[in-house]
Amino acid sequence: MGALLFPAAFVIIILLGLELVTGSFALIPVAVMAKKATAAQMMKNWFWVIIGHVLVAVIYAILYIVAVTQLSVRSPIMP
Repeated sequence: MGALLFPAAFVIIILLGLELVTGSFALIPVAVMAKKATAAQMMKNWFWVIIGHVLVAVIYAILYIVAVTQLSVRSPIMP
């Protein structure tokens, strides 16, 4: 299933002009080493990146549970 979702998610990320997490984790330390950013700025960025990923993971988990367990569909009451 992941092999089907990754390309779609990747296209959405690119079309929306967003960044992959690898960009934050790979390029910002280079900027810190080049003295174009501070370590505090890097940590602040990483904090918000991780918070964003956790929030989206929770939302995705809720949507997955609703889809798999069919919580959104009411079953008829048995007489």
